[in-house]
Amino acid sequence: TGSGLYGSALCTFCDSGTYQTGSGVSKSEDCVLCDAGTYQTGSGIALSVVCTLCASGSYLTGSGMKIQADCAMCDAGTYQTGSGHSSSLGCIFCDAGSFQTGSGVTASVDCALCDSGKYQTGSGIHASAQCTNCDAGTFQTGSGAKLSAECALCDAGTYQTGSGLTGSTDCVLCDAGAYQTGSGISESGRCTLCNAGMYQTGSGKIDSLQCISCDSGTYQTGSGI
Repeated sequence: TGSGLYGSALCTFCDSGTYQTGSGVSKSEDCVLCDAGTYQTGSGIALSVVCTLCASGSYLTGSGMKIQADCAMCDAGTYQTGSGHSSSLGCIFCDAGSFQTGSGVTASVDCALCDSGKYQTGSGIHASAQCTNCDAGTFQTGSGAKLSAECALCDAGTYQTGSGLTGSTDCVLCDAGAYQTGSGISESGRCTLCNAGMYQTGSGKIDSLQCISCDSGTYQTGSGI
């Protein structure tokens, strides 16, 4: 770098994290920093293409970086398919209905779907616990649901007190002697009892018309029989 020196061995290498394409350079400041999103472990590099791109799933905001460890991992709940990104903005949120617990993920398929019986409206979720249970009185058979509207209502004549249910078989039939006209019912107390003077032998009935009147010459004082 100084004058009056002989032999290339006396010329100083540009530092790692930099390169220099020209000849006759006289100061270290003329060594060019590798761009953001790249790094370079070696010294004396003569081409910018030798600066290595940060791998997919990571990014690097600064320039002149020297080691791969300088590349920051995309956060949990995100992924990144491309290489050489210079900002966390290149990390893509996992879709609604899914989550991702790890960092540095490289593909959308690594985002895990929320289980059946659950949904998730937000994106970029980083834990399965953030998937929301479908309400009592509903169920969800598929995985990866994004909206509560994807939770199906238990049919008329049934109810369900628990949340996060995964099938219609989890809906409980109203007892014999009762009926329920509505769907999505979350408690057994909302099954309506057949009136006094009537009875009902079957379960899961959906209408008062399914309550049977006592025959002539008989009576019934109680309800829900």
